[in-house]
Amino acid sequence: MDQSTPTPKQYGGALGLQLRGRLVNQNESSPGYRMPQIEQSIPTHKLHVGALGIKLRGRLGNQMFQYASLLGLASTMKFERVIIEGGDQLKDTFKFENDRVEFGKVPPHWKVVRSTKSRIFDETLTHFNNNSELRIEAFLESWQYFKTIESTVKKDFTFKSTVMLNAKTLLNAIKVKQEINISFTKDEGTFLVTW
Repeated sequence: MDQSTPTPKQYGGALGLQLRGRLVNQNESSPGYRMPQIEQSIPTHKLHVGALGIKLRGRLGNQMFQYASLLGLASTMKFERVIIEGGDQLKDTFKFENDRVEFGKVPPHWKVVRSTKSRIFDETLTHFNNNSELRIEAFLESWQYFKTIESTVKKDFTFKSTVMLNAKTLLNAIKVKQEINISFTKDEGTFLVTW
């Protein structure tokens, strides 16, 4: 008796079917003959296994914009994963419960895609094969990158409870006194009214 257990192979970004069976070197009329068993294992991976990555630059506001833009690009082109390199301020501030996003290092062997356009939408960044692994190097300074996933972005930017508690404490400690001074001048003198 010999056993054969092929391993899964990856074809075109989709996990191939795994076939397992026991093959018996006996003919069908022999006692103890068993038909070969074949099990199909349905892939758990989605068809598009590509990923987009970015190394965040700047402070919190810039990082938020880059995060939202990259997530929007991934959604537009149907990429399954987004890798954010850096972003400690983001992770310290927001909950991030998005399964598509990983915080970590973008692998150096990924293809680099650059855009030199600043403060405008670069449509060339929206036309890539979603089986690719791409590192985006661009300013991503347009709301148009994430306009179709506004609700997702708002959900991702939900403050952590510690941040909310600190903000409420600070606001309660600040006493705001508004004072408006208006002065009228007449020939007889100046009147000052304070509210």
